[in-house]
Amino acid sequence: MPTVADVIAAKWPAPGTETEYPTFGGGRGKNTKFTAEFHGDGDFRLRYGTRGGNSRFKKSNLDELTNQYTGLAIGQTSRIGAENVEEWISKNVTSTRLSSYVCTLLVELGYAVREGKRLRFKDLQAKA
Repeated sequence: MPTVADVIAAKWPAPGTETEYPTFGGGRGKNTKFTAEFHGDGDFRLRYGTRGGNSRFKKSNLDELTNQYTGLAIGQTSRIGAENVEEWISKNVTSTRLSSYVCTLLVELGYAVREGKRLRFKDLQAKA
């Protein structure tokens, strides 16, 4: 039986795939969207905002975040809880505020499930 990590790897979009997603929080009552462009090296580029913002992120960052919070439900930002995705990204990846995009991808790609305003992270080594 495959592990959660195996299922995520199988679901990972093919290189060159560009997909539009809604942001995790919806963006101040709007139907806010962003685009993720996936690359063959496990990296992906997030494109967001009206001014053409973009940031590069790595699959390994998603794996590290998930491994740190396996089994726990944490918030997107500090408004939801002391331990949160925004703070982790700021300490470990970039100071750019990316949690509304990263949280969506964590759910869409199978790393976590949404529980209201929180994410519950899966165990990557558990059987799927």
